[in-house]
Amino acid sequence: QQEAKWLKIPKKVSTVEVVKKIRVSTKTNLLEKIDLSLTPYLVDPISCIGNYKIKWLGAIGPTQSGKSVVLQAAVADMVDQDPGPGLYVLPDETTGKKHLDEKVISMIKASPELSLYCTGNKRDMSYESVKLQHMTIYPAWATSIVTMNSFPMKRVFLDEVRLMGLTIGNE
Repeated sequence: QQEAKWLKIPKKVSTVEVVKKIRVSTKTNLLEKIDLSLTPYLVDPISCIGNYKIKWLGAIGPTQSGKSVVLQAAVADMVDQDPGPGLYVLPDETTGKKHLDEKVISMIKASPELSLYCTGNKRDMSYESVKLQHMTIYPAWATSIVTMNSFPMKRVFLDEVRLMGLTIGNE
């Protein structure tokens, strides 16, 4: 009976439902939970996450409008329902480490349902990669083509795109 449970594919829920599972650090946020009633304009873009007919999803808006929440929702949906290798691209290593810690690692650790996927090894939640039991999120810096090279990824997340250069050397 236990093995039969493992073979059943769980019903996929909407990403809006996944967002309800997310907990965030109160060190860098006002609330512990993401409250989409405060940002109703994010519901439709977040609802598009995980829809296999949609290949690209972009969120453009002013500062402090919830764009990173869309990325957190996409990461949480991937961890919770659609695991596979992910690439999280940030402008540079300094900005990247800060955002990765505040927006991805702290979210996974603070969310009871997402933290179940942690391996228990502290080194697995680092700036080199966020290794979970069933998937890995690789950080990449837009200033370094090497960090984005030769890895097949299921999803790619770009954050703080406005701070990224238009070219990397001859690339």
